[in-house]
Amino acid sequence: MESGIPQTASAAAGQLAAAAQERDRRPRVSMNGRAPWPSAAARIPIPASGRSAVTARGASRGEDDGNRDRRRDLAREAARAGQPLPAEYHRLFRWWFILGWPAFAAMLVVFHLMIQKPQLW
Repeated sequence: MESGIPQTASAAAGQLAAAAQERDRRPRVSMNGRAPWPSAAARIPIPASGRSAVTARGASRGEDDGNRDRRRDLAREAARAGQPLPAEYHRLFRWWFILGWPAFAAMLVVFHLMIQKPQLW
């Protein structure tokens, strides 16, 4: 059993639901205290024919969304069937975890460069 990886579909679905609820509770306010988009923008329909760079809520979707969406769908299917999570779920989770480390390291480098402001050229 790998730590941090849910072993049942209901555990995975619970984690995803909790993350979605936390994301929905976060305030979406710009630095000047006003909403970063007009209130009517949330009601603008987005064509279902393809993914848009901006969702109806005004948030940009990242590259990981396909992986997260697929894991969510797999967890829901397994929960409905009362089965454990499939091997594909764990494979996708491992890829997400492994590819997250270079992104984290890159953010540390960016942070270091912002703080230290080295003379690069």
